[in-house]
Amino acid sequence: MIQANELRIGNWYDHNGEYRQASPSTIEEIWHNERPWCKPIPITEEILLKCGFNEGQTGYYFKDDIIISVEGQVYFGETEVHLCEIYTLHHLQNFCFDMGRELEINLN
Repeated sequence: MIQANELRIGNWYDHNGEYRQASPSTIEEIWHNERPWCKPIPITEEILLKCGFNEGQTGYYFKDDIIISVEGQVYFGETEVHLCEIYTLHHLQNFCFDMGRELEINLN
């Protein structure tokens, strides 16, 4: 289950098997009550490709200066400094936003 303070408007989540984007009302509803229908979307190869990442070395995907492995290890820039580990799509969206980028995602 996702906590309301983890979501931004536009973040993708799993609503009982259907992918949806968070709206202000989604976040408000989760804030006031636990909502078991609001589940994170795990990072997979398919999800990374739908986010515009390109396949690099085996198990690694890149977009601009962000490199992520299917195991969730995130690297940034040419120095390839290991920054963090991300396992869900909404966390990847938030990470990219924090780095000044917005992910274009096509889950439909």
